[in-house]
Parts: sequence; structure tokens; C-alpha cells
Amino acid sequence: MVQARQQCGFTLVELVLSIMVIGIALAGLVSVMNLTVFRSADPMLTEQAVAIAEAYMEEILVKDYNDPDGGANVVEASRDLYDCVDDYAVITGEVPTDQDGNAMAGLGTYSVAVAVQAPAAVTGEAMKHVAVTVSHAGAGISYTLHGYKSDWTP
Repeated sequence: MVQARQQCGFTLVELVLSIMVIGIALAGLVSVMNLTVFRSADPMLTEQAVAIAEAYMEEILVKDYNDPDGGANVVEASRDLYDCVDDYAVITGEVPTDQDGNAMAGLGTYSVAVAVQAPAAVTGEAMKHVAVTVSHAGAGISYTLHGYKSDWTP
């Protein structure tokens, strides 16, 4: 009696199907990795936007509530002359600068806008709402920091 010989290996159909399944799985994995690598700098860009907004807010809130020169609030000619909170309301979509107006190195892709409004007095104190918005055009990041300045004197 002749024994039947067992066959070993894969058929062509099995080989083609396994290559297709592995190819689809790798395509999905590569697309997820691509998205992850593409967005890997977003936390750094967000932290830079937060730091810029905090720097502007700190600078604004140490200024006087009203123009110390007296009379009508006149916006000063340059940022190093700003002496009250309202002077900063003219900053709209400009590149971040230091207090003297010098551009900050490496932050040219960001833009800063400041809004100053006097909301209705809730507590009986005169207050101004300050909103500093920092945006990064390339990454689509926008961060807004809110603060209040009161007309309180000790």
C-alpha cells in the first residue's frame, strides 16, 4: 500500500490574502503614526502661546486703571509709553514684542491681540476686563487669557 504524502506550505491564494491583510494593517498603522508625528509639536506651541499671553497680561495688569496723565484717555505713541490698561486695546494681530517694541526672536509665527472692555459693575467697583489672545497661524492654535483690573486704591 502506498501512503499519501502530506503537503507542506501555503497555497498562492493564502499567500496573497495574508499579504493583503498585512498591507492594510500597515497602512492604518502608518496613517496613525503620521498624524501623531504631525501633531507632536502642538503641546510646545500651546505652551509658548500661554507664556506669551501671560507675559502680556502681567505687563498690562501692573499699569494704572485710568490714564495717570489725567483727562481723556489718549493712546500713547509706542508701547514703551503705555501707562494705563486702555492703551493696550490697540494691539490687534501683531507679532509678539517686548515692552520696548522689539520683536521676540523665534516667535514670528504668533500673533497677539488685546481687548479691553469695561463691563457693568457687579460688585460696585469699576473694573476692566482684559483679554489677551495669542494665535499661531501654522498650527491653528489660539489661546485667550482673561484678567480683570479694578479701580481700587488702598
